Amino acid sequence: MDNINEKTEQIILNTAITLFTAKGYNGITMQMIADKSNINKALIHYYYRNKQSLFEKVFVEIGQDFIQMLVPVFEKETLLTEKINHLIRNIIIYGEKKPDFIYFLITELKRDNSLTIKLEALLSAHLKKGLLNFYRLVNESVETRQIKQIHPRQLLEIIFTVCFTGVVNKYFFDGLLGTVKNKPLSTEEKIKQKTRQILGMIL
Repeated sequence: MDNINEKTEQIILNTAITLFTAKGYNGITMQMIADKSNINKALIHYYYRNKQSLFEKVFVEIGQDFIQMLVPVFEKETLLTEKINHLIRNIIIYGEKKPDFIYFLITELKRDNSLTIKLEALLSAHLKKGLLNFYRLVNESVETRQIKQIHPRQLLEIIFTVCFTGVVNKYFFDGLLGTVKNKPLSTEEKIKQKTRQILGMIL
């Protein structure tokens, strides 16, 4: 029975992830999730008391998925420039595989500021040590004049903003102008381009 319950709950969660990432919190109802999953709405409420509780579970699942992608980069002992390159690489590859996840996190954090607390809790649980090491590495690089004066948090904000721009632009311009037929940059070209752009700001 426990296996059946777990399977049912997972089906509900997977369906909710698909729908919430496609349409956002405001575009989804519990009935839509019931119809898509072929599970009775009352049974969905047995596992999740309301849409908000199910949405928060989805947000945490996607947040954890994104953060787990970052963990190896922050935990590995490397030079700052190598760490920046690895971080850009991981974010871009993740964005190409799961652009809907990144777009979901961006739009929902903008919609509901209280979700920032949940994301910060996830970061603290999974990346606290790695982030502290990154901060130390940046500060040491500034002190030894290897890079320009910059706060570690500001550097991270620049990295994420530059890397996320491609995902956001794709959603915006594809919707506004249609898919562009020009040959897109390869993954490696994107990584090199964004690495040059960011390193050019700090070196």
